[in-house]
Amino acid sequence: MKAFIAMVGWTGGNRPAKYQDFDVEAEADAHVAVFGGFSSPNPGGGDPRYWIVDAVAKTLTYDSAQEAADIAAAPNNRKTRLIESFFADPLNVALWTAVNNGNFVPGSFYTLPQIKQILRDEM
Repeated sequence: MKAFIAMVGWTGGNRPAKYQDFDVEAEADAHVAVFGGFSSPNPGGGDPRYWIVDAVAKTLTYDSAQEAADIAAAPNNRKTRLIESFFADPLNVALWTAVNNGNFVPGSFYTLPQIKQILRDEM
């Protein structure tokens, strides 16, 4: 992400909704002059979902504590990710049921025997 942000829209929860990044502050200011909002230095962090918009002070801050909490709360073991990704798609479940020959799991990089082995290994 570039050094300056032209923040043009934000949610009621003070999170970014619409923005553009620029290398030079003057370009961000010019964008804001046309489309409204404000310009601010990039607050850092890799994910704009964790930026906090203060439209009154015309600043952006980075909520590193919330990002760390979200990462800590996210399922991070391979078994959980595998099961969630497979069953998140109803078509996978339907096709898997119809074509359950042990060699094919639609939408997955794993065969059924590999999935069974992963589940056995990580239980």
